[in-house]
Amino acid sequence: MRTARAARILAVAAALTTVLTSTHPAGASTTATAVAYQGSTTHEGGSDDSVRAPLQRGWNRSFSGQLSYPVAADGLVFVTSGASSSVGTWLWALDESSGATVWGPVDLGGAYIAGLAYDDGTVFTVNYYGVLRAFTAGTGAARWTTQLPGQWSFTSPPTAAGGMIYTSGAGSGGTLYGVSQADGSITWKASVANGDHSSPAVTDTTVYVSY
Repeated sequence: MRTARAARILAVAAALTTVLTSTHPAGASTTATAVAYQGSTTHEGGSDDSVRAPLQRGWNRSFSGQLSYPVAADGLVFVTSGASSSVGTWLWALDESSGATVWGPVDLGGAYIAGLAYDDGTVFTVNYYGVLRAFTAGTGAARWTTQLPGQWSFTSPPTAAGGMIYTSGAGSGGTLYGVSQADGSITWKASVANGDHSSPAVTDTTVYVSY
């Protein structure tokens, strides 16, 4: 998966920026996979030696509010945007080659920006208030919605792997959630010291978080 991700680099849109940019090595394929925050389920955030200068700009897209990190799969780039007032979030699917809108914006509610992850043809989002949603990646069709219980501040990007989604919330201590990708049912919960700003790193056997 590292080689596929290395075929194209997305300049990650940081909070408070309003432009999403695609860049890639000159003459390289623009097909890649980045399924979670920092690219992979283990959040490696790197690339291999096939990514070298010079890079060329593929496209730019401007948005009116804050942007999340992008996720790329199936020839699409997924990103969430937030209103300039901080209230309201939307999910977009853009064409990987041109940056044109394929579907969206989908209203996710909440505030600031929503976290997102991809796995097996599905995009998963969680907004600031803990509303977790699943969408068919190719069409944007909604599959299910789950309100994560017990917390009210969700700033940790989700990670999806092996038929599960992992994310955490804060407000009263913290809770780590394991949620079924199939129907949004909560499979398990675990208390943690806090629940802010730690996207779970997931291997075949273990989920890691830090606060």
